[in-house]
Amino acid sequence: MAALEHTKTQQHHPLDNPTVIGRSRACGIQISLGHVSSTHAEVRWNGHCWDLRDLDSRNGTFVNGRRLANGERVMLSKGTQIAFGDLSDPWIVFNDGPPGAYAEDGSGRRQRADENGLLVLPNIDHPDLGIYFDGTTWRADSGENVVPVENGTVVGAGGIEWTLNLPEDLRATQEVMAPGDTMCLDFFVSQDEEHIEIMVHRSGQQRRLDHRAHSYLLLTLARERIAQAQDPSIPPSEQGWIYHSLLADQLKMPMNHFNMAVYRARQQFSSVAMGEDQIIERRRGSGQIRIGCGNLNVRPL
Repeated sequence: MAALEHTKTQQHHPLDNPTVIGRSRACGIQISLGHVSSTHAEVRWNGHCWDLRDLDSRNGTFVNGRRLANGERVMLSKGTQIAFGDLSDPWIVFNDGPPGAYAEDGSGRRQRADENGLLVLPNIDHPDLGIYFDGTTWRADSGENVVPVENGTVVGAGGIEWTLNLPEDLRATQEVMAPGDTMCLDFFVSQDEEHIEIMVHRSGQQRRLDHRAHSYLLLTLARERIAQAQDPSIPPSEQGWIYHSLLADQLKMPMNHFNMAVYRARQQFSSVAMGEDQIIERRRGSGQIRIGCGNLNVRPL
């Protein structure tokens, strides 16, 4: 997630689009120092990179030691040094990635996406709702249903209404799955099943996904779908479905941890463009889930 780092304190301040920096409490990044103007500078994502402009501040905004003219825009990149009114108090661009998602409640409190882009509401300890980008569309997973959402959508989580602020320019940076393309997943599992690697095959290319906390959940779902595929009485559309409450019990996972594992799996696979077929599918209103790929293999590591 895009962020500025205050060099002296080493604190990271995430960047919304746009972010106003200044002494005022209304600023996205507040700097309560006398040499900083009330609204000192603005950082904005232009669809390709972040740029910075001075807002007619009294003591100026400096980029790599050069004072900007009022209204001048300068592109930022990772490592760029910035000073707001005082060259001895520098900031740096810690991360120059695209803006992250966040949600805001009626009081102005914000909940931000984590470093992987997953937004969990109301918070990670009580994950009622997971918001993630699947490569083409923003989606909200309630643990029962998955629905598309967009910037400005109001959702309920934790008894609170949240307004979603979702970047709208991410799809240009994602690899999109071509129509008719197929995917195959190979699970490589250590003998003690403590380590799992997943190889994704698509369009003659392959990509290895390292072990994550949710890998065993995916492996279990894959085994369920493989087993049901051996039964000729079960059509492909019905293969692999299992009640998520039963699966959570089998894995000895509290439901909030189970939901987090589902959210994390979706987020990891968004990088390999699952397209409209989610890595974990939910059957609306039934409490059933399955792995969203029919070409599966489980092999020893």
